[in-house]
Amino acid sequence: MRLAEVGGRLTVETLDALEAGQVEPRPQPEAGASLAPKVTVEEARLDFDRPARRLADAVRAFTPAPGAWTTHRGRRLKVSRAALAGPGGSGEGTAQLDPGRLAVDPGGRLLVGTADGALELVELRPEGRKAMSGAEFARGARLGPDEWLGR
Repeated sequence: MRLAEVGGRLTVETLDALEAGQVEPRPQPEAGASLAPKVTVEEARLDFDRPARRLADAVRAFTPAPGAWTTHRGRRLKVSRAALAGPGGSGEGTAQLDPGRLAVDPGGRLLVGTADGALELVELRPEGRKAMSGAEFARGARLGPDEWLGR
């Protein structure tokens, strides 16, 4: 948020200075410039063998496009919001789940195991359905005791 405010203010100041002739535009030098290739859908697939924080960051990075995703019962499941599951979002203090294993905690949160703790799946979009909370998904899917993502 702070970066957006500073960047917005700097952009306006720079455009005003450019219009007033106080700055002169110059092209970016070719040396040191690099291209950032387009992110593919396959790169946005979540790998639950990674740490919870990295997965939460990936969900933010790939949302809205191409969209972080995994599979459940053979169908694509987009994850649009995720959070570290421990007290205060630390990822610790939750029951250890194997990477990719799903569970619903006593508070109704939908959790998935990762390499180092649990990740809360806050908002999901099952293939062909509308976006819903993790708790709504868990109720509708009638999760059994041995449910996995990504298999």
